[in-house]
Amino acid sequence: MHTLVAADRHPLTLAGLATLCRGDSQGFEWCGSAHSWAALLHLVAAQSRPPDVAVVEPAMARLEDLVAGLRHLDGFGVRAVILTADIRPVPLRVAVDAGACGIALKADPPSAILSTIRAAAVGTFSTSSDLATSMVLDARRAPRLAPREIEVLRLMAAGVPRKVIGHRMSPPVALTTVVTYLNRICDKYRDLGRPVYCPADAVRAATEDGYLPTWATPPSETPACAS
Repeated sequence: MHTLVAADRHPLTLAGLATLCRGDSQGFEWCGSAHSWAALLHLVAAQSRPPDVAVVEPAMARLEDLVAGLRHLDGFGVRAVILTADIRPVPLRVAVDAGACGIALKADPPSAILSTIRAAAVGTFSTSSDLATSMVLDARRAPRLAPREIEVLRLMAAGVPRKVIGHRMSPPVALTTVVTYLNRICDKYRDLGRPVYCPADAVRAATEDGYLPTWATPPSETPACAS
């Protein structure tokens, strides 16, 4: 029998997952749940031996924290399955790149979700649907943005004026470099057929894809990207 823990911000999701996995015929021993990454890692460390699988909701934290959390689980020898209602491709790609062993969408049938968890328990990567697979593997869903390009978009979404963004970056860069990053971002989106022609478009598209949190909003004044 495989051991299982889970983490999600919503108690109802955890209760449903526990009911799904606890059946005598399912092959899982439920070892507890948590509502944050910190609580999950504490729960894992408190077990007499690390659980086989951890089912986690990536929206509990920023992408950087998701990566760190998944790497911590991997350090414990725990295989992670992402269970989420968020169908933006970037968080799912980030999770897989950080070592997630399965991707399951909350809208998929319970049997498909359980199958994904079972596959992870034996070390096999799996997804719960064709949509989940597409989100991870289809390069046309979203461009690959470099870390510095994402940093520019985050500062812009936070309302930092374009002339100041370069000074806020670490390490700082010139305004011309900021403009270069913005132009590259616009070009990458247009190469995929996305109508991204200015910084506001870029912030909106990056939010839709999951590079930025959903509360990010584009600035009110956004000159077009240079051609």
